[in-house]
Amino acid sequence: MTASPETVERFADLVRHHAIKAGYVLSGPRSGGKKQLADDTGLSPSTIGRLLNGRVLPDVYSFQPLADAIDVPVEYLLEAAGIVSPGALTGDKPLSVGPLTVKQAAARLGITKPLNVSLLEAITATLLAEETTP
Repeated sequence: MTASPETVERFADLVRHHAIKAGYVLSGPRSGGKKQLADDTGLSPSTIGRLLNGRVLPDVYSFQPLADAIDVPVEYLLEAAGIVSPGALTGDKPLSVGPLTVKQAAARLGITKPLNVSLLEAITATLLAEETTP
């Protein structure tokens, strides 16, 4: 199976995001994060580089060590790579690959009353506007 370039790039974005969140310092030529991620996953440093640059997907046997290293469920990575259909392994609703919308966050938090969802949207809009002001 060959993944589309868009899928490979989205997968790279997802892995980069979760690797940084897991404490890997990926920026800077001497940061050591890529080598540490390679050591922790058993992948070569060059494969980690190509994966993080959106050029390749890991082989299927490397998904579990990668998931363990970046602290995400392996199903999440398999779905993001397009190897399995969303929910196929868990029977659950598809995992979100990108940022959550406010409505998705509300639903996951159990906020269902329309007024409360509207309030959450308003609060979020205010907070996001505040984040972008110097």
